[in-house]
Formats: sequence, structure tokens, C-alpha cells
Amino acid sequence: MPVISFDDFAGGLDVRPLQFMSRPNILRVLQNAYVTTGKTIKKRPCLQSVATLEAGTFGLKSFKGKLQTFYGQGAAIVHANTLFQANRVPHWTSGASPTRIHYADQYNAILYVVAEFAGPVYRHYYLDDPGAWQAVHAYSANVFSRPTVANGFRYEVTAGGGGNSGGAEPIWPTTVGNTVADGALTWTCRTFAITDTNCPHTKPVVKQSQKMFAAGTDGTTVRYCKTGDPRDWTAVSDAGFLPVGLYARGSDQVTGLGLYGNRNIAVFFSDNSQLWLADPNPANMTLSWNIEGVGTLFAKASGPVSHDLFFLAQTGFRSTSVQQLTNNVQEADIGSAIDSLIRAGIASTDDPLSIYYPKLGQFWCINGNTVWVYSFSRASKISAWSKFTMPFTIDDATVLNQELYVRTGDDVYKVTDAVTRDGVSSIPLVDVKMYFQDGKRPGVLKQFTGADFIGTGTPTISYEFFDSGLQRILETAGYEYPAVTEPGNLPPVELITTRIAPHMTHQKDEAFEIGSLLLYYESEGVT
Repeated sequence: MPVISFDDFAGGLDVRPLQFMSRPNILRVLQNAYVTTGKTIKKRPCLQSVATLEAGTFGLKSFKGKLQTFYGQGAAIVHANTLFQANRVPHWTSGASPTRIHYADQYNAILYVVAEFAGPVYRHYYLDDPGAWQAVHAYSANVFSRPTVANGFRYEVTAGGGGNSGGAEPIWPTTVGNTVADGALTWTCRTFAITDTNCPHTKPVVKQSQKMFAAGTDGTTVRYCKTGDPRDWTAVSDAGFLPVGLYARGSDQVTGLGLYGNRNIAVFFSDNSQLWLADPNPANMTLSWNIEGVGTLFAKASGPVSHDLFFLAQTGFRSTSVQQLTNNVQEADIGSAIDSLIRAGIASTDDPLSIYYPKLGQFWCINGNTVWVYSFSRASKISAWSKFTMPFTIDDATVLNQELYVRTGDDVYKVTDAVTRDGVSSIPLVDVKMYFQDGKRPGVLKQFTGADFIGTGTPTISYEFFDSGLQRILETAGYEYPAVTEPGNLPPVELITTRIAPHMTHQKDEAFEIGSLLLYYESEGVT
């Protein structure tokens, strides 16, 4: 008996072909599941609750083995769950809390943070702890200290340098510029925000070659700090800027920055991009490549993947290496399989976040409650897209010790296979639609008699077919299959048609994986 076999889904989600074209290893719909290195389809990892955090913090970043959060004014916040650490980054004048954290990474083992405040306005912070205040202690002029209970500000000796502090800790002011007497000293309140006037305090920022790089305030430059000192953006012959706008081939306003390889930064504009060699010595910084016609509007939607840099262009996801080598906007790229879905699903006002999930070898681009996932393995020859739909909007995400964590409101979850539902109640709907298959015999009427399924879990399988009389696509009723149907009774299909498109769904609190589907039929002759 002839059989149509599906056991290799390496192509993943690909909406480029017409639905009636026989494409056995790609899918028209792949939702809440992904392609494994074994070329099977597996239910996406679910969300295991980690903590409901104390109110008042924002962001989720990894640093020194903990998940970092951020807040501004008000009482000190200490998380009960010791996996988390709260950092105070108050508005540099008002003390207000940030509304969002766009960047946080270590620089010289100290957190460098880009915070957004109402407005919106952005500020760069370097949380270099100067050490707690000590009683009856000699402090030199211009030395910094902080209260014994940190309050998000640091204090500079502005008078009485060389003298001793008092025997009792002063009441520290929390307005930048205000002073307090302390024994022979006078302390002036300072912010942890970077105060160098050449620091641009913009959202696009990366760290490379011992320097911080940030889009210039005029949009046509990329400024960088002194090597080894992110508070100094002015040092002669060390800090400075890249004149990226002079070389732009289209828009000259910087929209994003990314890391490419070990020593390059990618500079994005809305419709073009550049690669610059970054070096501790500014004399060695050079423009490596101009890429015409492809840029991005999304500052945080680029991420490194296996010595490459993926980013979200207006037309879809793109690879920096492909664009560099071809310099051709028409060249097929990593995201071309889902370009039409991206153009329909992401607006220019969105602020998606891209992140690499090393445990599964996946590139994630998170946009609200939608996640576009690229599963990639050179060894297994896998390059497959899928779409995840989460039960809530994801506000932030980070990777700590190979584990991916996401935050929504004050709730934090770990992405894991250890659970098969999201939180306590939400079970993701896995939806898989194949292309119409004709068994390499187009135009031949076939009587389908049965099917075998091999996998885990119990899917519901129905079949789409084309009714030539009605000139429309119809679908059979769904039938629940056991995890393995052979040996045993053959689940019936009972359908006469030239082409058939299997449709598999699953929404149960259990593991689910599709290994293979076999469709048995008898030929009835040419229609």
C-alpha cells in the first residue's frame, strides 16, 4: 500500500510556498512548538513560576549569579527570594523610579545600566560602589562614599579634605548638589548616573574592546568612553566618537548598535548599516563595511548567534554575515521564510527584545506576548522558525547560568521543560499545519484509509482537503490519536482526494512531540 511519510521537519515554519505545493519538511503553521535537533516537532518549553517580586522594581538582568532588578525613590527594596537583587537607580535630579531598563551588563565587574524615565528620557549609570561611610575616618578631598544603608546616591568630599568624619553618621541629603556637614568634612550629594557631558545618554549601547559605545545625541555619531573608565567620555586621544553619519548610504540617524564577531560593532540606521572595527586605541578604529538597503528601527532587536549577528529589519529578520557578504537586499536570508508574517505582525512603534537561549540553541525575539524563535544547529542541519504565543506580555528577559527567565509585571518565570503548562493554569495550544501533499503523484485521486502516528502525548489530528466542486478548502473532524499507533488498530482517515494536508493540535498538561506521521492510501486513477 502506498504511503506518504512525514518524519523530517527540519525546515520549520515557512510561508513562502503556495499551500497546495507539496513541501514535506516545512510547515504552514508552527505555533507553540519548535523543531528539535532530531528534526522532530516538540511542544515549547513552558513557564515555571520562580517568584512574585516585591512591588516597585523594574527590569530583569543577570549579573554575578543573581537576577538584577532596579528601582528609584522610596524605601529600600530587598527581595525575599535570594536569587534576586534590587539596585537603586533614581532619576538624577528628582529621584523618581525608572519605567524601564534597556541595558544592564558588567563592565570591570560593575553594572553599567541604561534606564528610561518618564518623558521618555534615558540615563546611563555606573554602579561603582565607593564603600560605606566610616565614623572618625580620614577622607581626602574629592573622595566618594555612600551611606551604610545604600540609598542610590554617592557623596563627595567637597570641603575639609584630609580631615576626619564625625562619630555619628550624618543624615544624608537625597537631592543632587545638596550638602551635609560631617565632623571636619562636607559631603555633597552626587548621582551614580554618568555626569560627563560627552556621555550621550541614549538607548542604543554596546560594550566592546574595553569601551562603552552609545549613539550620539545628534544621531549621526557613535560616542565611546575612555578605555577602562566608563565615567570618562572626554579623555583626549582615548574617548571620542565614530563619524558614522558621514559614511551612511541612506538615513544618517543611528537606530541601533550590536556586536559582530570578537572586535566589531554593527551600527544600524533605518535603511542601511555599517560594521566598524572596535579597538582600545581609537587610532585603530576603522569602517570595515557598508551595507546598503538593510537596517532596523528596533534598538534592542539584534543579538549574537554563533559568531553572527541577527537583527530585525523592516522586512524581517536578517543576518549581518549574509548582508555583509552579498550586500544585496534581495538575497535570501535567515528570516525570509517568515517575512510576510513579520511584516504583518510587528509595528514600527514596537520595541521588541532579542536574546539568545543557549540551552536550546535558539534565537528569541520577544514582542509583547509573541515570540519569534529560530532554532539553529549546523551539526544537525537545522534552521527552523516557529512562533510562540505566551499567556501574558513579557516585559523583560535574561539568561542566567544557561537558563532563560522572563518577567511580566512583578512575576518572574523560568523557561523549562520541567513543567508542561504556563504558571498554574495556562496550557499552550500547539498548532501544526502541513502543506498539501500529493505523494509525488499530482492529479491522481487517492483513497486515504488510515494513518499512523509516532510521538509522545495525544494529539488531535484532522485533515484539510480541496473540494473542486465548491472550490474551497474543507477539513475533516478531528480524531485523537494515542502516542504510538503501531502495532495495533489503524486510526481511520476515510477521505478521497488528490491532496491532503494534516493538521495537528494539542492542548493538554503533558509532554508532546511529533516524531512521524504516515498516511496510507490507494490510487483511484487520474481525475
